[in-house]
Amino acid sequence: MSILRRPSPFLLLLLAALGCAAPAPPASPLDAPLPRVTGEALSEREVTLPDELLGAAGTPARVVEVPCIVGFFPGVMRGFIRDGMRGNLPPEAWDAVVPLFGDDADRLAERLGSDRPELGRVLLLDAQGVVRRLRLGAPDEAAVRELDGEARALAR
Repeated sequence: MSILRRPSPFLLLLLAALGCAAPAPPASPLDAPLPRVTGEALSEREVTLPDELLGAAGTPARVVEVPCIVGFFPGVMRGFIRDGMRGNLPPEAWDAVVPLFGDDADRLAERLGSDRPELGRVLLLDAQGVVRRLRLGAPDEAAVRELDGEARALAR
């Protein structure tokens, strides 16, 4: 059974390695609410995070990839960027990828940035949208497994 289908009172939010960078390290995002941001999933559905994930305790953990595309030029090119992402993913994955541009990308990137902007961030959110764990590094199955174990331990 896939680790992502197991019930968990916590939610996983996967942030892509693309973007999500800030020029200076911010204060730790741990034990603080994730900033409220709105983007459009590749499926063209509007998504507001962390609102969409709140209150889902007891349901299977949700993983959402949120590339933060910061800067003016990428914002102007958002259609091309989104089309490129769609071309690299099967349509069934489009609803779980929510690229952010503009102010929302800047706000989230600033809050989660680090002195290693090339690294992705994998976050564990509780049912209220508070960041409980942060892992820097390439988002992979091992990171999701690790945070799933932590979520289960926190739920006890």
